[in-house]
Amino acid sequence: SGATGTLTSYQYILGWSFSRSKVSLQSLDVTKLPKAPSHRAKKKRPPTLLIVLLILLAIIVFLALGGAYVYRRRKYAEVREEWEKEYGPQRFSYKALYNATKGFHKDGLLGKGGFGEVYKGKALLSNGEIAVKRVSHDAEEG
Repeated sequence: SGATGTLTSYQYILGWSFSRSKVSLQSLDVTKLPKAPSHRAKKKRPPTLLIVLLILLAIIVFLALGGAYVYRRRKYAEVREEWEKEYGPQRFSYKALYNATKGFHKDGLLGKGGFGEVYKGKALLSNGEIAVKRVSHDAEEG
């Protein structure tokens, strides 16, 4: 036995000879012994198939997430007709109207009309004042 420290050591028994009496030992023909296997430091690599499958999985997940994002954007996009831009009433997001009326604050309440309350606010496109009706599903026509 021998100490090798941090190094790796391999020992192989390539030949063997037994005898009950010390006299009749067979001679060992070294030329007929197999060659010692060579041990090179093997780098453990994941199989190529595993790498390819992981890359394909990542691409599929990326495409699925991208498709879901595009679908959602199209589904919730505002549909705006061409004639509305020039003549029709303007459309604003709820967030923009919320900001224009200071969060539909009680101080800006002008009154209650059919289907909801009317609030005073600042115009989004100019410095004028506007009235914004906040439609309520619980309100009744009055």
